[in-house]
Amino acid sequence: MAGTTRAEENDALNTFRSDRRFVDKVHEEVTQATLHWLMAYGAPVPLAEAAKLAFVASSYTLFCSPPLASQRMIEISSKFLGMFFVVDDMDTEGVRDYQRCINEGVGEPHTPRSPIEQMHRDLIRDLANFEPSKSHFIETWFGTCSAIAKEREQTKDLRSTETLFHLRRDSVAVRPYTHIWYVMSGIELSADELEKTLRLRDLCVDQILLFNDFASLEKDRRVGSLEPNYAIVAAREGLVASIEEGVDRLVAIYNRQVGEIEVEREALLWADPSERMKEIVNLALMSVNGNIDGTRHLLGVRYWDMGFERFKLVSGPPSPRRGR
Repeated sequence: MAGTTRAEENDALNTFRSDRRFVDKVHEEVTQATLHWLMAYGAPVPLAEAAKLAFVASSYTLFCSPPLASQRMIEISSKFLGMFFVVDDMDTEGVRDYQRCINEGVGEPHTPRSPIEQMHRDLIRDLANFEPSKSHFIETWFGTCSAIAKEREQTKDLRSTETLFHLRRDSVAVRPYTHIWYVMSGIELSADELEKTLRLRDLCVDQILLFNDFASLEKDRRVGSLEPNYAIVAAREGLVASIEEGVDRLVAIYNRQVGEIEVEREALLWADPSERMKEIVNLALMSVNGNIDGTRHLLGVRYWDMGFERFKLVSGPPSPRRGR
């Protein structure tokens, strides 16, 4: 679907303008840049669908970014989420082919074979403007792609609460997204820092999985009882008497883990009160509350319309655009 003009791309975003869906000028401009990037590299979706992907990517990025992030940083991370959505919609063979591109390395003599490889090369070029090594990002992104392919190959294993989080934890964009922000913030985590912050980062991923299951429950119920949603799986396994009780259990786990996150954060900062560790921790945490705010904005609802107020927020600085 490559070959669209700027005017056509601009028109594709008019629905979001007329409905006043853009939070501010940065939101609109990042959405425009993400859409142009997707179309310039031939994203395999129609323009209208690409516009929706760009809007979703920029919205989550806007709410899940540090308060002092530059527009260029927000744009790069929005591109990454747009690329994630494209990969997440690919078949297993396509994902495996793309992984071979990651293994070969970007900037090698070969010509990119597909739109996703071209996006990958361009994203790495963007990140090359930042000093830290990109190795942790590339490693976690490769792992995410592996998990996406594996999840499709082993869907029966997603029907148990025991394996639900283990298999899905790596198939969401949270890990590589956080590492992109580490790179852009000038932080290259040492092996020791990676080990010390692993539990905190795992808890953050689990929170996003739990909340996303809550927000998508009605859609998942329409798709069918085998959809890998925690509330549905818990009811099917007999852990609870109904899906509604499964939701109660989900919310209770989420709120308990908010406390665990805050304890883990305080332990890390007590052991290492440096500004560097504070930034490492804050960058890991920013997507937890930001995911709730971003979802609320995308759905166009107030917190109490869908029961979002049942979820505790991690204490600390609010999302930079919360409440607008």
